[in-house]
Amino acid sequence: LLHKQRVSFYVSGEDEQQNEIAMGRGPVCPASSVTCGYRPGEVLPDWDADLVTYHIRQEFEPEVDLGNSSILGHDDYEPLHPGVPYTAQIKLIDVNGWQDIQYVQVAFAGDFDDDESSMYISLAKGADDMPVAVMTSGSDNVAVSNLYSTVSLEEGDESVIIIQARFQLTWLFPETYDTDGASHFLPKIRVTDKPCNDNELTPCFEVEEGLGDDWWSLDNDFRFDTEQGKIRAIELRNSENHYNDENFETIIGAGQALRVSGRVLFSEDETPAPAGAFDVVFGDFENNWRTSTRDDGEFSLDLLVPSVRSGRLDLRLSMDDMPGLALDETPFSPRVRLAVDSVRPTIDSITLNGVEGGSLLSIGDASNLQVILVTNDENGFDINDAAVLHYRVKAGEAEITRGSVLLPGDTSFGQTFYWSGALDLTDSGATTLLPSYTVDVWVSGSDEAGNPYDTVSNSMNEPFSSWPMALLGPRIDLQHEDTSLQWDVPSPYQGNTATMVVSTRNLGGEGRVVFALQELVDGGFWATIETDLIENVRSGGTLVASLPVVAEAPAGSSIDYRVVVLVDDVEMDRHTVDSLLIKEQTVRDGEALSQQLSTDVFSVALFIIALVSVSFGLYAMVMRRRMLAPETEEELADQTHEVAAEMDVGKSVPALSTPVAPPAPAAVVAATTGAVPPPPPSAIVPDRTQPAPLPPTGLPDGWTQDQWNSYGWQYIDALRKP
Repeated sequence: LLHKQRVSFYVSGEDEQQNEIAMGRGPVCPASSVTCGYRPGEVLPDWDADLVTYHIRQEFEPEVDLGNSSILGHDDYEPLHPGVPYTAQIKLIDVNGWQDIQYVQVAFAGDFDDDESSMYISLAKGADDMPVAVMTSGSDNVAVSNLYSTVSLEEGDESVIIIQARFQLTWLFPETYDTDGASHFLPKIRVTDKPCNDNELTPCFEVEEGLGDDWWSLDNDFRFDTEQGKIRAIELRNSENHYNDENFETIIGAGQALRVSGRVLFSEDETPAPAGAFDVVFGDFENNWRTSTRDDGEFSLDLLVPSVRSGRLDLRLSMDDMPGLALDETPFSPRVRLAVDSVRPTIDSITLNGVEGGSLLSIGDASNLQVILVTNDENGFDINDAAVLHYRVKAGEAEITRGSVLLPGDTSFGQTFYWSGALDLTDSGATTLLPSYTVDVWVSGSDEAGNPYDTVSNSMNEPFSSWPMALLGPRIDLQHEDTSLQWDVPSPYQGNTATMVVSTRNLGGEGRVVFALQELVDGGFWATIETDLIENVRSGGTLVASLPVVAEAPAGSSIDYRVVVLVDDVEMDRHTVDSLLIKEQTVRDGEALSQQLSTDVFSVALFIIALVSVSFGLYAMVMRRRMLAPETEEELADQTHEVAAEMDVGKSVPALSTPVAPPAPAAVVAATTGAVPPPPPSAIVPDRTQPAPLPPTGLPDGWTQDQWNSYGWQYIDALRKP
C-alpha cells in the first residue's frame, strides 16, 4: 500500500434460506469488462457504493527549503535594527500537507530555549479553506504582525508552503546582542509536525535548520549623516548654506528664516532611522528648536534667527528622548556659528540726474534718468544683491504708471555704499508725461546680513522722496508779438503746395522743439499732417519752421489748420491759423484745346469738314478764273522786266543842309521829316509797397484784412491773367 491510496470494504452473502445480507453494500467498481479507474476510457469508481473506505496515510518528515528561506530586508552579516520592519520568508515541503504542520519557531539568537528572542508561527484554516498564519511572540523584545503576515501554497502542489512572517525587533531587545559587529548570531528555524497518531502528544517529526545567509548583530544606536552636503542650514532669503565643516562663522540678519535639515542613520550602516523614534534638537543653552525624523530618516525644521545681545549664536545638532538604550554615536557635534546683525541699513540720499528730491525734474530728461542711491550699514552689503528702486508717476491722487529698476552696486567707502542705474519714466515712449505730474520713489533690498531697509517713510504710501515734473527746456508762445504764422500761398490751386511759415522766439532754456501742423477732419478731430523738428534750440534764439501741405480739397472750399508746439514731446502751445482757400487751376493754350477737343468731338469733326469744303471751293474758283482769263492780259500784267531795270539804275542822294529853326511841336516835326512819332506815355504803375486797393465789392469771401494787406496784389494779378 502507498500513501493516499484507498481501501474499500463491503459485505456480501446469504443465510440458509438464501437471503442476502442486508446493508452490506457493494463494490465501487461495477461488474464489467471495462477497467475501473480514472484514466480515459475507464469506468469511474463509485466510492459511495461500498460499506467502508479507508485512506492509506504515510507520515513524511517536513523539509525546509533553505535556498528560498531568508530574512527579507537584511543582508548577511549586517545588523538588525529595532523599529525597522523585516519579513522572515520560510519555505516548507510536507507531503502530508499544510494541516500536518503544528508550528514553526524562529529563534533569532539560535537558541530554541530562549523565548526572549523567538517568535512562533502556526497555521490555521481560513474562510476559504486556505491556510493563514497565526503569529505569536515569545516576549516583548519581538513584535509580530498577523495583518501583514501571509501563507501561500505553491500552485499545483499543496505540499509546498511559503510563509512570510512580518516582524520587527523592539527597543527592549537585549543590549547584549549589540556587539558593534564584533560577533554575529545565526537565526534558526524549528518545524514541529503533528503527532503520528490520534490521542498522542509527541510530534511525529521535528526539523531544525539554520539560516546560514542571515548572520546578524543588533544595532540600536544612531548618528547624524555628516557627509558633505547632507547637513544644511539654508537661509530662505537667498538660499545661502550657513553650515560648513570648518565651523566658520557666517553673518545673518536677525529675524531671517533659517531651515536646518539633515538625515539620521543607524550607527553601523546606512539604514535610515525610523520615523518619530526620537527628537532632533537644534540650539544652544538659551534657544532650541525640536523636530523628529521622517520615514527616510530625514528631518527639517524652520526657525527665525533671534536677536541676541552678544551678536553671536553657536547652535548644535543633537538627539533627545531616544528610545530604549539607544545612544547618539555621531563622531562630532554638528555646529552652525552665526554672527547676528540686528541693525537695519539706512538710506542717505537718492538723486535723479543729480536733482535732489523736491526740486523740479525735467520732462525732457525723463526717458534716461541717472539714479544715484547712497546707503549705509556697519556690516556692508552684498555687491551681487542689487538694490531695487520702485517708482510711481501720478497726477494728483491718480496713478499714471509705476515700475521698478535694479541698481547694481558700484563702489563703497567704509560703511557707505553707492548704487547707480538708469530709469525711464516714459516706458520707452509709451507714457506721456505732463508738467502736473509727480514722481515718487522708494527702495527695497537688504544689507549683507539680510536686514531690509526700514519701511518707515520708505514705502508706496510714504515714499522716500518725490519730484514735481516740469518743462525746463525751450518755451514757445505762439501768441507772442514776435511770433508770425503765415501761408506763403493763402489761396493755392487745387493740387498745389502751400507752406505754413512759423517764425518765433525761444523764451526759455535750451532743448529741442517740434512744430506740428494739424488739419481739422471729420468729427471735429485734428490730424497731424506735417511736423518740423528743430534740434539744439538756444535760449533767446529765433526759430523758423516750414510746414508744407498739399491742397487736395475740392476747388472753392477752405481747409482749417492749426499749429501745435511740442517741447520734450509735450504740447506747450497751439494756435489756429488762417484757412486755405482752394482755387481751380485755369487751363490755357494747347492744354485748353486738348481739353475742348476731348469734350466736343462732334463739333470738331464738323469744323474740319467745313474747312475742307471751303478750301476746295476757293481752289476751284481760282483755277476757273485762270482758265477763263485772256493771254494778252497776262502778258500785260507781267512787269517783271521793268522792275528789274529800275533796280539796276543807281540812285544819287543829294546833300541836304539843315537850317537852324526854332523848335516845333513834335507833331509838326514828325510831319515834315517823315519820322515815326514816339509812342504815347505808358499807364501809371501802381505802388506795390502799399496794400492793394479793395475791390468794389469789398474783401473776397473768407479773407481777413491782414490777409488782404499781405496777399492782395497776388489776388489782383491772378484775376488779370487771361
